[in-house]
Amino acid sequence: RVWRKRLPWLVAAAALAAAVVAIAWLPARPVSSPGRMQRLDLDLGMGFQPHPRSASAILSPDGTRIVFRGAGPDGAVDLFVRRLDQPSAIPLRTGGGSDLFFSPDGQWLGFFRDGTLWKVRVAGGPPVALCAAAVQAARGADWGDGGFIVASVDPSAGLVRIPDGGGTPVPISALDASRREVTHRWPQVLPGSHAVLFTSHTFAGRFDDGAIEAVSLATGQRTTLQTRGYFGRYLPSGHLVFVRHNTLFAARMDPARLALTGPPVPVLNHVLGDEDLGRLQFSFSTAGDALALTGEWIEPTSVPVWRDQSGRSVPLPMPAEEYSDPRVSPDGRQIAMSMRHTLSRQIVVQTPGSPSPVRLVSDAMDLMPLWAPDGRHLVFASDADRGIHNLYWRRADGAGTVERLTRSSRVQHPSSMSPDGRLLAYVEISPATATDIWVVPLDLGDPNRPAAGRPRPVLQTPALEEGPAFSPDGNWLAYSSTESGQAEVYVRAMGAYAGKRQLTRGGGERPLWARSGRRLFFERQGRMMAVDVSATPISFVAGTPRQWAEWAIPRPDERYAQRSFDLAPEGKRMLVLQPSSGPAQAHSRTAATLLVSFFDELRRLAPAPR
Repeated sequence: RVWRKRLPWLVAAAALAAAVVAIAWLPARPVSSPGRMQRLDLDLGMGFQPHPRSASAILSPDGTRIVFRGAGPDGAVDLFVRRLDQPSAIPLRTGGGSDLFFSPDGQWLGFFRDGTLWKVRVAGGPPVALCAAAVQAARGADWGDGGFIVASVDPSAGLVRIPDGGGTPVPISALDASRREVTHRWPQVLPGSHAVLFTSHTFAGRFDDGAIEAVSLATGQRTTLQTRGYFGRYLPSGHLVFVRHNTLFAARMDPARLALTGPPVPVLNHVLGDEDLGRLQFSFSTAGDALALTGEWIEPTSVPVWRDQSGRSVPLPMPAEEYSDPRVSPDGRQIAMSMRHTLSRQIVVQTPGSPSPVRLVSDAMDLMPLWAPDGRHLVFASDADRGIHNLYWRRADGAGTVERLTRSSRVQHPSSMSPDGRLLAYVEISPATATDIWVVPLDLGDPNRPAAGRPRPVLQTPALEEGPAFSPDGNWLAYSSTESGQAEVYVRAMGAYAGKRQLTRGGGERPLWARSGRRLFFERQGRMMAVDVSATPISFVAGTPRQWAEWAIPRPDERYAQRSFDLAPEGKRMLVLQPSSGPAQAHSRTAATLLVSFFDELRRLAPAPR
């Protein structure tokens, strides 16, 4: 009877003692048995959504913290620090950032944002600008232990070296024309800072067929370590890891001789690699753990829907697919879009009464269709020439041949044509001046084989200039620019009068003219806005912007699209790509996965040669 009375109190006391011991000995990193890897799918909180293209999360060198991109309670994008032994994350107040990397001592974080390479103390403080680097063009950076950073600030050039206190980038590698190389990207400075690993390729996409190389910082000599793979990383376990077909491979490596000493073996399936960019969100600690995005990314599908100002919807009779960039023909009877096709994308055209859209088939990545004023031809971006998106022309019915309009080593996206079809405005990405607006004249004597003249820049500044749109009379060009510190809508005269007006204060992008020329639509924080205007060739008067409709505009995948909507010719309806499945379903098979004792797993699967 005495034991029955005392037993509950003894059990409670024992549980309390065990809890105190557990808290006192809570490790900074999870513990597993030697040689046995554990996979822990993490809920980082703060709006973090694993995604192979946009979300970023990295493990600190000592393995105690994760820094990731997320959103605070107010929805504002930021970078957050989360200790593994703490329940919540702390914002760094950077306003976001991408392609994150730590300093060797883990005290600083490097990242790209707003056309600049930055660093910020992990303990907090204001970000420090290091050098210009177009975010759309940058392809990774790494911090060496010799007081410098190696970065890819131009995907169509070699790597550069930057003092970690900031300064002028100095080239350390050059594209090999004899091998027809088009890119060097995703560098890693090897221990001792004597050489740099990077991914090279003869095509700016489809990186499963890329190569992992190393360049000596002393001599500039290059060594190919692995063909057919991307995002090579040397780990202190003595292994090179890389990605191919969403599988992580590992091979024994001698970093001093820059040579592999064993064959590659698969070590982890279903990693979320990005074969189009050659990137894997993967990081590791000296404690032997690693962090990677794993699972399966399900691309969200959409359906094209007509929506009026009241929100009434009329879907088009088309199946749900991975569409982007819808464009309504000048007569309003045809719809052109880009659509995913196996591992690429192609342009499709839907015509009235047609049971299925016309596919303008090619073996390239074709994006961002744009109607010519005659309604019978399309301009689009294609990477048909070794992965660099330039501008092409083709009949909308799929007949005839594809005609190339521009030839550049820079990525280009079409945006608007003048009413007479003789001037094409487009966006070009530059590592020095971010996104710029250019125009190219077109001779349409033979509309099936137009002749392109000499391109010229219209706006080429460090700000992000995007979405150029000709007014219906051709006298004005609307566009968005970040020259004020955030994206705002401007108009610029295209004639002899060099006038310029800022139309928005409070944000605006993706401008779109009504056919009457008396109204301009634009997007602001996911809402469709409108502003009434009155313009002549030498004057421009604008009213106060107002919200045009209550419904939200789906955000486009910015790799494949400029916008997810277009205006009907009568100006009373919008064609919108309405998601056919919610974000939760699209992300349900992905996770930020902590791989505990990952180095032990590598040693087991790829042991040192005897």
